[in-house]
Amino acid sequence: ADEMAQTFRQRIAQAEAMARADMLRFQPE
Repeated sequence: ADEMAQTFRQRIAQAEAMARADMLRFQPE
């Protein structure tokens, strides 16, 4: 169970990083 939670958290972090990169790409400052 602990391993699954860790993988889940890692996957969420990866998705968050990808979303952030997309935002930066579409909203350059």
